[in-house]
Amino acid sequence: MQRKTTIVLVIIAICVGIDIAWAWLNYIVPTFFGIVDIVALLPGGAFTDWLIIMYLFPLASVFLYLILSSVTARWLVLPLNKIFNPGKEIYFYAPVTPRPRPLYSLLRRAFFNVLLMIGIALTITRFLPTQVAWFLPPHPNLADIFNEMNQAIILMPLIFPLLAFILPATWLIEDSNVVFHTYPSCGPQELRLGGRTLLDYLKGFASIFVLIDYLRMVFNVPGLITFSTIPSTLGGLWPWVPSWFFIIITFINPFILLYLPLVALLLYHRFFHRFQPGFLAAMKRRGTLQLRSVGEVAEKP
Repeated sequence: MQRKTTIVLVIIAICVGIDIAWAWLNYIVPTFFGIVDIVALLPGGAFTDWLIIMYLFPLASVFLYLILSSVTARWLVLPLNKIFNPGKEIYFYAPVTPRPRPLYSLLRRAFFNVLLMIGIALTITRFLPTQVAWFLPPHPNLADIFNEMNQAIILMPLIFPLLAFILPATWLIEDSNVVFHTYPSCGPQELRLGGRTLLDYLKGFASIFVLIDYLRMVFNVPGLITFSTIPSTLGGLWPWVPSWFFIIITFINPFILLYLPLVALLLYHRFFHRFQPGFLAAMKRRGTLQLRSVGEVAEKP
């Protein structure tokens, strides 16, 4: 097993472990045999709802990242690239260059996915009420659970499949070394990755301000930082759990969904050689040319 794969599997295991700890302290796992329900639309109790929302549904959608990568690269990302870059496009196959730090590249892509999930979820939660009766039936132990933070956490796995229409296509374009330039142009002629323009727009959305907005949300959860929202029976049911641990795993809980894009990326790299030829054949039909070399700009002394 490659070192990169081993490290990614360890990170996935850590994320799942933190989520299990969060679910246990929030009485989701202990209600396995109880009647407490989180989402009325889903079958079963809190335990079943948690498994469906956080694991079953998003993991099933991981395969969209493989199925849609070549399709949306040709029919969505590249047409959007045309809209963002008006003019005549010329596509090329750039010379293959070694990519340093493949593990860093994989983690960067996964974290960007999570930032987009958080950013979209926070945007949606601004328009949601704090209590939805048909979604969350009244229960004394769940009186304050449907706050903005938990709304975002529930929405993030539902947003994950939607990103399969864009992100894997940009990975495929980049990993296939497809570049382009447009003319006429009033500026310097430069080669750019085929999916880079769309990613630049998305990076503007999933920027540092997403983390700032997330911190705003955390500090607006009533009493989270002052420990007053710790379940009242925590001291009796879990006397060995320090308050600071409960706060930490609650604070970082949205980021445990990093395991989802990591799983998608592992499968993407595993099957990359199978769906890349179809994409390259489609680009060849578009008249994509082969570059023999790319000029380098010398650094100033």
